Amino acid sequence: MLKIILFNLFSCFSLQLIAQNTALDSLSRKATDPTAILWQLQLEDFWEPLTATDNFSKNQFRVRVVLPLQGKVKNSWDHLIRVTFKGNNTNQSELGFGDTEIFDMVIPKRYSWGAWSLGPLAYLPTATDSIYGSGKLSLGLAAGLSFNNPSMGRWQVDILLEYMHSIAGDKNRNDVNQIQLQPSITYHLNDGFYLETEPVFAYSFEHNTITLPIDLRFGKVWIINGHKYNTYIEPETTLYSNETAYTIAGCRFGLRFLFKE
Repeated sequence: MLKIILFNLFSCFSLQLIAQNTALDSLSRKATDPTAILWQLQLEDFWEPLTATDNFSKNQFRVRVVLPLQGKVKNSWDHLIRVTFKGNNTNQSELGFGDTEIFDMVIPKRYSWGAWSLGPLAYLPTATDSIYGSGKLSLGLAAGLSFNNPSMGRWQVDILLEYMHSIAGDKNRNDVNQIQLQPSITYHLNDGFYLETEPVFAYSFEHNTITLPIDLRFGKVWIINGHKYNTYIEPETTLYSNETAYTIAGCRFGLRFLFKE
């Protein structure tokens, strides 16, 4: 009788553990999919202890809100409205806020292989100090591809291309005319763990400068008392840059709150 009781307890525990791991793996794919219909509050801090021009450390923090609007009518489009607030702080200056980014990712249709997206974006000159922002109102367009098919196994690939150009602002500041490419490659492990790289390659037509960083994210999603989270740590360095200021050694720390789908 004791063996039967222990076997039943072990079976129940095993089934619960398998169900939890399955839920974590599914959540991991959604949390790393930029086109997923998932409400999010993202908090991120980028610590730069070593840069090319400064002999002091920097901290850049970011608060991003992702608001999905899912089409309820057949063949209607999905929207992911992304609002990003930025801030900066160093050990030689006070806290300051940067420019604000607004991006509407429009997803016309989803396919078995994933989805493509296209949408407008805007950079608002909300910086509290000239060193923290461009001083320009910039508008642009972004296009993306997301490959997240079960046939790819544990792999997931996303590509985002952005172009922006200033249209107004401080006449004494340089114009903004820039393109950014963000390739993202994710490998999903078990129990909600994942590895990811998503560097942002930037080229300025105005200054003829290019920056090619490289990073590696170690992340994990959590389900705690029904609440869902995505946490990660992400070391970064710069492979090449012909700008005067760039990151030599940096690390991102992220916490994302995942809400109803």
